[in-house]
Parts: sequence; C-alpha cells; structure tokens
Amino acid sequence: MTFLTGRELAWAITATAGSGFLLFGYDQGVMSGLLTGDAFVARFPEINTTKTGHGSSALQGTVVAIYEIVSQSKQGILGPYSD
Repeated sequence: MTFLTGRELAWAITATAGSGFLLFGYDQGVMSGLLTGDAFVARFPEINTTKTGHGSSALQGTVVAIYEIVSQSKQGILGPYSD
C-alpha cells in the first residue's frame, strides 16, 4: 500500500533527509563543545586532544562513535513507545 507518490514522496524524502542532516550537525556541535569543556577534560584526561592535552584522538573518536551508536540503538528500541 503506497501512501505517497510523485511530488509528495519527493517532498517527504527531502524533509526527512533534511531533518536528519540538521540534527546530525547539531549533535556534532554539541559533542565538540562537550569534548573541549573544562570539566570534561579534567574528568577524562585520556581523551584530551586540546592544545594543552596529550590524549589520544583515536580513543576520543571511539568514545564519540560509541555514543552515536548507543543513541541510535535507543532511538530504535524506544521510538515506538514514545507516542
């Protein structure tokens, strides 16, 4: 059963993809602010890649990737219950 076809389908795909990219960009901005924050850097010096730190950028990337994967997993699991 198809609900959207033609122009309506194209607009729905555009709106969905646009929202996804917007939220992805917002999330990246939040994570970059978090990773360079004074309290975060003091608590997790192993991933301090600022000019004063000697942390591992590979470890920092792994932490961010795990955060993203867990967030997507929770969305897929809890999404149906959110309404």
